[in-house]
Amino acid sequence: MPVSLKPRRRLLEEGCRFRIGPRVAEVIAVRPEGYVVIWEEWTDPKTGVVNDSARELLNYPRVETENSHGQLVILSRPGMEDADPSSMVQKSLAWRSGNGGITVSRASRKPLVSIAPGCHASFRS
Repeated sequence: MPVSLKPRRRLLEEGCRFRIGPRVAEVIAVRPEGYVVIWEEWTDPKTGVVNDSARELLNYPRVETENSHGQLVILSRPGMEDADPSSMVQKSLAWRSGNGGITVSRASRKPLVSIAPGCHASFRS
């Protein structure tokens, strides 16, 4: 069966762990035709049948369909494991208000810094 090799949006990456329905898998390779994944062993709760772990090639349209139907759940991404929420920089939008040139954060409405007359907008991290 022919496979379209046109560029597609890639939802998964190598090393990514995800779940489609009750089954958990890990991407071991990304290829032009899709993702090579290893499905973990799992037991069907309805029938009690144990399904062995298996390798499969998931094509991009199938993953996009599962995502659009709400069945694709990303469990972990290799690039995001070391991210610490406290180290993330948050930017707040600030603007010149009519109260004497004070820059104010929209989120808190607290003064951040004074700005020079004539400045209309700035970003502060």
